[in-house]
Amino acid sequence: MHESLWVDELHTGWCVLGDWQEVAGRAQAGNNGPLFFYLTRCATNWLGTGELALRSLSLTSGLVLIVVSYLVTRRWTQNGPVALATALLVGIDPHHIYFSLEARPYAMVQLVGLVQLATFWQLLRQDSARRRTLWVGNSILLFHLHYTAGWILFAEWAGWLWLSRRGVAYQWKQMAIDLTLIGAGCCLALPHVMAVAERRELWSAFVIAESPTRMFSLFPQTTLVAIALAGCAAIRLSVSRDTKTRQLSQRTGRLNLLLTVVFFAPVCGAWLLTAFELAPVFHRRYLIVVSVAGYLLFALLIADWGRWRTIALVILVSATVIRNEPLARAVRPDVPPVSRVREDWRGAVAAVNASEDADVPVFVRSHLIECDDLSRDTSAEFRDYCGFPLRSIYRLDESHGEPIPVPNVMDGSFFERVGERIRQKHGAWFVLRGTADEIEELCNTLEKWVGPTASIEQHPFGRLRLVHVTL
Repeated sequence: MHESLWVDELHTGWCVLGDWQEVAGRAQAGNNGPLFFYLTRCATNWLGTGELALRSLSLTSGLVLIVVSYLVTRRWTQNGPVALATALLVGIDPHHIYFSLEARPYAMVQLVGLVQLATFWQLLRQDSARRRTLWVGNSILLFHLHYTAGWILFAEWAGWLWLSRRGVAYQWKQMAIDLTLIGAGCCLALPHVMAVAERRELWSAFVIAESPTRMFSLFPQTTLVAIALAGCAAIRLSVSRDTKTRQLSQRTGRLNLLLTVVFFAPVCGAWLLTAFELAPVFHRRYLIVVSVAGYLLFALLIADWGRWRTIALVILVSATVIRNEPLARAVRPDVPPVSRVREDWRGAVAAVNASEDADVPVFVRSHLIECDDLSRDTSAEFRDYCGFPLRSIYRLDESHGEPIPVPNVMDGSFFERVGERIRQKHGAWFVLRGTADEIEELCNTLEKWVGPTASIEQHPFGRLRLVHVTL
């Protein structure tokens, strides 16, 4: 919780450090809706602006998610051990741990998504104004927390279409009215969503479809679901299924179908959109809203195993615990801990501020996908956005002036301007983010432009490189 923020978290810090009227604009500059940042701003007003305060909402959401997972599974399976095992699996999921420690909205998206899914299932069983209001409200909240959370609405609608053929309490007229209300609640963000969609080719730099098998390895719980499905198939062929197991299977059959659609349909849809170059959205963060559905589906399938259930739970949960690298590092004192973010912006900024070169310029290569537009967009607002890593909670001393953002790809004219600036000030600092090869090539090119009399020192700060140039 107290590690240095990484670049995405620094965007959150930059958003909440501004005035209230600046929060929405800064959030949208980073392709996000403003709701999570308003909530974080409230938290930092109470707790301060340190790492713990910025990550407090995610930590709280992650912890509450474990409890809610237990309560929902207990209600659906009527089995305490199965519910406890499900909560344990959610709690030690490496991705859940990561997002619960990150000052971004994904842990909260998981929590609200689970509540929304549980409400939708109750709505399918028994229609009521209270449940419809809760489902509509949660759906709007999810969308504004993160636009990609809308995947769960698509999945629920697909599941409802399938189940409605067998008869459900939630009829198409109510569904049409509620979807209209959800659309009305989300329409205020439509201009920004369209603007983000126009820049979708930028995400191709880090979002790729890979092979179709990637759909089955995106989330670790997919393996558990596959094992549970195989076990259910084997048990159905057996004549030893007791009456209680048959009753449970009949009661949860429709719920299993809904969870299957909710868990797999968004993953398959995102892969297809990415593979056919329509929208690069096949990314774990963008599908995190449906991740818990996989564990719930596993729990319901295991609950159908009868007397084999306890043995299966012990084996599968034990295997998951043993393979869990973060958990292994936590319980083994002989294994050194590994930094979660690996970008020590805090240390890099502290080193610059502690140096004796008080008035030399500081250039920052944040490696944001938008930064390649710096040569075309010279507005102050865009330059502020590209330089936010040094304008967030780790700030440069005023003696250095404003940080100077640089594009990801630097041509000869850029190095010529930078070289002239370095000669005027007799030095400069560069805070560089990127791959080791990119940074090494950049440093070699910089050395050629500033001349053989220059001294260039490199200091690693995790995946960051702090470069000090003196003449």
